[in-house]
Parts: sequence; structure tokens; C-alpha cells
Amino acid sequence: MLSIRTVLVFLILLAGPATLQAAPRVVATILPIQSIAARIMQGVGQVGLLLPATVSPHDFSLRPSQRRQLEQADLILWAGPELEGFMPKVLASLPPRTRSLALLDACCPEPATERHHHHDRDPHFWLDPRASIRAARAIATTLQHMDPANAERYRHNLADFVARAEALERELRETLRPLQGRHLVTWHDAYGRFARRFGLDIVATVALDAHRPPGARHVRDLRRMMQSGAVDCLYREAQFRPRLIDELIAGTSVHTGQLDPLGAGLKPGPDAWAQLLRRLAGQFLACREGSSDRQPLPQHQTPDHDQ
Repeated sequence: MLSIRTVLVFLILLAGPATLQAAPRVVATILPIQSIAARIMQGVGQVGLLLPATVSPHDFSLRPSQRRQLEQADLILWAGPELEGFMPKVLASLPPRTRSLALLDACCPEPATERHHHHDRDPHFWLDPRASIRAARAIATTLQHMDPANAERYRHNLADFVARAEALERELRETLRPLQGRHLVTWHDAYGRFARRFGLDIVATVALDAHRPPGARHVRDLRRMMQSGAVDCLYREAQFRPRLIDELIAGTSVHTGQLDPLGAGLKPGPDAWAQLLRRLAGQFLACREGSSDRQPLPQHQTPDHDQ
């Protein structure tokens, strides 16, 4: 017959793994953030995704199931109020134990362009590999504090992400070289970080505010720019289907393409972030053929950024 001491030892050994601290329950608002966090948490735990990449996070209302997802999280990762305007009110209503990390504050506290003021920074940090590395460091540091038992794994995964991001930057710099010197117009001001990192020349945007349609004067200025022959490509976005694009280019030689900064159609997980940037580079390039005979862009043709 087994002694009481033997039985107790057996029960402790049996219960040991169950008593270890579980990995933090992490939820990311958008696919690029989910992917970066999934790389950092690889081998430790899963990262939930709040919003599908087919919708714009600028103007979104949570469903009850999504709210429950946030209520059950230990850590919520988001960009900041400049992107997910609905989140501050939601976060204020969550249980006190819930932690949140605004990655725009962690990676990019300064305004990204002259168009973005201190209260309206460009929130699309994941389109710049170097800003993404800073965000990944913030995620890893937060997880190490929350889950010290897996701190070494988080450090290892962070080093892996940094190496991948640095290699991706070198790859995309070569991929996008043919676009240098081209004059590009995008639907909204989401690509400034990507453009500066890879030497692209985005001369104007259609929508100056993601929450409002462009004003009549700005539309007239854009139409004159398109007619001048100074623009190579005008890009739509997967999350927006405005008829205005067709009206702007009607009767001109401007080529059109479609960009997606959020990763619509990509499978969530550690590989999605790199897939998104590679696909975005290809989307920029797809518009360039046949657009080499454009005129110089006169200074007065630049649209007024005031609506």
C-alpha cells in the first residue's frame, strides 16, 4: 500500500504543470499588430484578433462578442486613438485588471509628417519595419513583466523578429527601386511611413481625413493635377470603394491600382505582417507600367491640404 507521503508527492507532481502561470490572454485590434505579437508569443500562447482586415478601424462599432473578447483579455494591443477612435471609451469600461498598450506611443511618439500634428500622428506604424521593431520591443517588454516565467522565450522571439524585419527592409528597398521618382497619389494619408522608408514620392492624398469626404476645393485641385499629366498612379484602397476615384481620372492617362494597409485576406499569425508588406510593395509596383511619359509636377499643382 502506498504511504500518505508517496501519494502526496504523486499529487504534487501531477498538479505541478497545472499550477504554472498560464500565458497572458492577448488580443490585438488589427491584423498587423496581431501578427507582430504572434511572432513574439510564438511557442507560448495565441494572440486573438478583434477586427477583420476587411473593415476600416477608423469608424467601427463593436459587436457584443467582440466586447466579451476584450473583457476576457489580460492585455489589449492597439495602435492609438488616431486609428481606433472607438477604443478609449471601451478601455475605460473594462475591468481594472485589463492592461492595454498603445503601440503608437511606444514606437512613434513624434509626429510622422508635417501633415500630422501632435494630436493626430500617422498611426500606420507597421508599414515601417523600423517602427515595427520598436513596437515589437514594447510588446516583448510588457509580456516579460506580465509573464516572467516565459521571459527568455519572449527575448528569443524578439531577436528573431528583429532579424526578419531588418532583412525585409533590405528586400523591399530593392523591390521598390523602380518606383523612385514616380509621382503617386493615394486614397488617404496611410503610407507616409512606408514611402519615406523606401523612397517613394506620394505627392497628394484624396481624403485628408479618414472620417470625412474631401472638400470641393481639394477635389478641384486633384482633378487639375490628374489632367496635368504629372501623376503616374492613383491608388484606391481595399477598405474603401469611392466613385470619386473614377471621376478624378476620367479622360486622363493616370493609371490606377489598389492598396491595402491592413492585410485583407491574409491568415492571422506570425507570418502575416511580412506578407502584408511584401504584398503592399507589389501593389505599388503593379501600377507603374505605362506611366513613364508624365509631365513634371509644377509647384502650383500640389493640392491645398486645407479643405
